[in-house]
Amino acid sequence: MSANERRLRLGDLLESDRLNVGPVTATYDGRTWTAEIQSDGSIAFDGTRFASLSAAGEAVKIAARGADVPASVRATDGWSFWKASDEVAADYVTLKEIRRRQAGEPSH
Repeated sequence: MSANERRLRLGDLLESDRLNVGPVTATYDGRTWTAEIQSDGSIAFDGTRFASLSAAGEAVKIAARGADVPASVRATDGWSFWKASDEVAADYVTLKEIRRRQAGEPSH
């Protein structure tokens, strides 16, 4: 991942119109989970706002497996965990892919 890509935040993707406020999904433990991207760049899941995608992903894992889920399982790369519509490419991909595209990085 380039420094350019690493610098981009959820708010940057919203400002660029590459991503819209609204639902994002993740598949975990055989279920589809939905959260909402907020206009301030936070993400809401199950009635709680999270400052990071990773924290919201951890909340999904806790909801799926219980509060005693091990830290090694709880750890989440939120950019890879959540998917949304890329409004420029008109497809549904991980937020990591949307961020990579916004940074102008080549596909791997």
